[in-house]
Amino acid sequence: MKRKFRSLLLAVALLFSLLPAMPQKAEAAPWATIAAGKYYIKNEATQKFLNVCDAGNWNNCNVDTWYFNGCGAQVWTISGNSNSYKVQPGCSSTRVLNQWGDYVVSGHNVCLWDNTNDPSQRWVFQEVAPGEYVIRCAGNTNCVLDVNNSGNVYVNSYNGSASQKWLLSQAEYQLPSGYYRIKNISNGKYLDASNAGDYNNCDVITWTGNNSNAQKWNISGSANFLKIKPKCTVSRVLNQWGDNVVAGHNVCLWDNTNHASQRWTLEFLGVWGGDAGPALVFRIHCVGNPACVLDVNSSGSVYVDTLTPNYMIDKTQCWIIEPIN
Repeated sequence: MKRKFRSLLLAVALLFSLLPAMPQKAEAAPWATIAAGKYYIKNEATQKFLNVCDAGNWNNCNVDTWYFNGCGAQVWTISGNSNSYKVQPGCSSTRVLNQWGDYVVSGHNVCLWDNTNDPSQRWVFQEVAPGEYVIRCAGNTNCVLDVNNSGNVYVNSYNGSASQKWLLSQAEYQLPSGYYRIKNISNGKYLDASNAGDYNNCDVITWTGNNSNAQKWNISGSANFLKIKPKCTVSRVLNQWGDNVVAGHNVCLWDNTNHASQRWTLEFLGVWGGDAGPALVFRIHCVGNPACVLDVNSSGSVYVDTLTPNYMIDKTQCWIIEPIN
């Protein structure tokens, strides 16, 4: 009897082994929820920003990465839910971030296209570090946003490289027009018109805080074309010396001509703590060459220099902007 029962169990086990496996309940994909809003999207490897070439607004307009300039081509409205987000640039009201072609395949280019709700133009976000994401195409989540050596954006099979990681920061924050003090993080000194000068080529330095008009700067204009003017002058503004903006050039005051060498954009880096409480930290780019930012040397002189990708190390390029009550 025992032998017959053992044979029956073996037969039943063999029968079940031949049956197709029961489908397992799929686990929820580890996609992050992104609050609807406007964002700058910065690549970790290049420290450049997701950008619509020439701020274009046509089908197949190319998407690349470029230095921060604060314009609509770098402001992306993200909307939807964790399973499918639309990513739309500020330079277009109808077109969205799109993987070229009907099928999502590694190596395909990324561009703009009319919003059709196709999975090839919908995206999911996987958070890999606080504020840092891998952006996967909903049409094939094995394909992620990547950047090649020339800065062009395409989709590629995920490999964990820094070029496939993106930092999101709010793009809706803007300083209201008004007076501010601008302090360098590395030396704790303030942007200062030397001797409160009011003449062309007056040197701009950093100096110990003294609450003088030489350290009170009026910031005004559009987000990507700001004028920064000290209170000690009526007509002169913060200026990169010379018509061409080149790393190493001095910073001074000059008559306001609206030239790109004397216009600036503010890249918001975040809120840092300090003895006086939380502070807003920025990198200050020159519009005439957004790869050049305000920097300070060991003697406290201010000049423009090529931005350092890792601003956490090179704090000479980081500035706290303090409102004046």
